[in-house]
Amino acid sequence: EGIPSKSDGTPIAGATNPKNNSSSGNATDTPTGTNPDGSPSGPTTTPLGVAPAITIVKSSSAPVPSATVGGVITYTFVTKNTGNVMLTGVTVTDTDLPGLSTPTWKASDKSSPAGTLLVGESATYTASYALKQTDIDAGKVVNNAVAEGIPSKSDGTPIAGATNPKNNSSSGNATDTPTGTNPDGSPKGPTVVYLT
Repeated sequence: EGIPSKSDGTPIAGATNPKNNSSSGNATDTPTGTNPDGSPSGPTTTPLGVAPAITIVKSSSAPVPSATVGGVITYTFVTKNTGNVMLTGVTVTDTDLPGLSTPTWKASDKSSPAGTLLVGESATYTASYALKQTDIDAGKVVNNAVAEGIPSKSDGTPIAGATNPKNNSSSGNATDTPTGTNPDGSPKGPTVVYLT
């Protein structure tokens, strides 16, 4: 919008102030037709790609009190939302080690509740496993974990059409390829606790 004025800057009496809308080329915001210069009228749309992503890093303690039957290994899982949208329904599963307790949420670094990760937020989960004689005989315990979440809007509703991000602690991807490196640069491969 502007004020019609003379060359000396004084307003022209009786002249109507011109007004135009970037979305339509006119003051009534009609989303069809053409602008005064002949270009099509309509809103300016800037696509913003939804790129959900999640990582998981797992570590383990030495067996307590020792590497004997009944000794307990404590696993710590750190998941991080490395995408550009919030994640809800976040889960950590580790199903290939029978007897491992269900990973339990402990805390997050941006105070979100269990199951929610804001962009850039990390959350910590723990689980435990009691050694069996077969583990002692094998000399090690090997297992993997998977983190997954639902891409969501800031109000918590899922984003239609977005793919749920999934990451595996053993490989840095959902297909569990045991070679290469994880997104954080750490080597891919299952968590191995050697019993010596």
